[in-house]
Amino acid sequence: MAVILIAAASVFVAAANAIPLPAGTPVSVHLVDSISSSSSSQGQTFSVIVAEPAVKQGWVLVQKGANGQGHIVAVNPAGKAGHEASVSVQLDWVVAVSGQHVDLTAVKGKTTPLVFGVNGPYASSFQKGKDVTVGPDLVFPGYVNTDQVVTVNVGP
Repeated sequence: MAVILIAAASVFVAAANAIPLPAGTPVSVHLVDSISSSSSSQGQTFSVIVAEPAVKQGWVLVQKGANGQGHIVAVNPAGKAGHEASVSVQLDWVVAVSGQHVDLTAVKGKTTPLVFGVNGPYASSFQKGKDVTVGPDLVFPGYVNTDQVVTVNVGP
């Protein structure tokens, strides 16, 4: 009888569900290290950490604290060519509970970058005429780029 119970438990642990993670699902992140218009460069990658879990159908698909990556699309230091300082970023991916990369974008439904600066959505965080520094304390949304499926394990 013990053999039957062990075999049944093994089957239960091995079961998994494929849960859809639709395009446009928000995934809030924050930087690991600061990026700045005075020291960052185009093409530079940066690390992000997921700030809040992404949950669908009652399942956590991306855990709080999961790692991810983005890259810098453009940098405009303060006072150069008459432009206000800015750093434009794109989010690339975060790691789902299954270990797969979930592709992200910084702007919902678009492939355009998120611009940090006095003319961007977080303008109140920056000073006109000064370089832009985005630190780990700023939580901002990324969005799932395309419909994806995340496999989650069922059981203990």
